[in-house]
Amino acid sequence: MPVMPLLVPTIAFYYLSKYNKMPQNKVIKTGLEIMIFVTTLTFAPPMACALFPQYTKTKVKNLEPEFQSLKDSNGSTITHLYYNKGL
Repeated sequence: MPVMPLLVPTIAFYYLSKYNKMPQNKVIKTGLEIMIFVTTLTFAPPMACALFPQYTKTKVKNLEPEFQSLKDSNGSTITHLYYNKGL
């Protein structure tokens, strides 16, 4: 998840300085940097969370012993459980 907030400002500052678009005024330059950081920190973490599935499947044999003998309503043994990762 931290890749996007770290990568986007670095790339943005690289291209701004490469094409001489970085303002020379210190106040405007600081404001632009703050705007890029705030925008990235606002939108990048939700986009990074959206890359991963919210519901995950796990094998019952990897869980605690009290969950390994669960049976469904038909009486057959449950082999996989699904859970919400809480993202």
